[in-house]
Amino acid sequence: MRIPEQVTSGFGAGAGAYQRGRPGYPVAILDYLRYHVPIGPGNRVLDVGAGTGKFTEVLAVSGAQVIALEVVPAMLAELHGHLPEVAALNGDAHHVPLRGASIDAVTAATAIHWFADEEGIAELARVLRSDGVLLSIANRRDLEDPLAAKFEAILAMYRPPKVERDIQQSSTLARSPYFEPLGTKAIPHLHNLGLPQLLDLTLSMSYIAPLEREAREAIVAEVRGLVPAGGRLPLRYLADAAAFRRRPETPPR
Repeated sequence: MRIPEQVTSGFGAGAGAYQRGRPGYPVAILDYLRYHVPIGPGNRVLDVGAGTGKFTEVLAVSGAQVIALEVVPAMLAELHGHLPEVAALNGDAHHVPLRGASIDAVTAATAIHWFADEEGIAELARVLRSDGVLLSIANRRDLEDPLAAKFEAILAMYRPPKVERDIQQSSTLARSPYFEPLGTKAIPHLHNLGLPQLLDLTLSMSYIAPLEREAREAIVAEVRGLVPAGGRLPLRYLADAAAFRRRPETPPR
């Protein structure tokens, strides 16, 4: 599935808010990746749909050669700004500008739903070395947390149904002839926000950023009520990690 132009324009308009407000990822995900494939100096990792580098930053701690791939120029500029040492490419995961079998691991952090179709999966398999690993990570709010549940209820009033359907497409990896599932792990973490960061988080949503000003202001007014004056909102998250091994017997197209 190609990323719709409306979505890329939304991410472009909200790139700064995305970097300031979106949650990061726990370093424990790196340990989970290393359990399945060596990641360190001498290894190469491709972070597809890297956005502003929220997970790229975690990968950089490993000492591996990290390559970030992002299709939205404004988000890539944010990544360049705070991770200048990381090689960053403007491109689509359906056409990765790297030679075949040159990558030890591919990661996709809250991004796999944009390219988990037959063409995209085959392309990621192409760049992976034999027995390489694809790691999909998805940040989700822990709805057992009352604060997270209230925030989610506000967003749900504005989220198009198609977004939910797109997210479900990530399950196609488990049925792909190119990959075999290795396991899953849910890693809890906390995103502690003040009001400015919470508003940035809200406005970074691809379906909210392109709305007319009046509509955005109505959403902001609702979200403001979640944070006490001068206080903070600790939102509980779960980082869902799913690992897949490249099947060496199945050559990419």
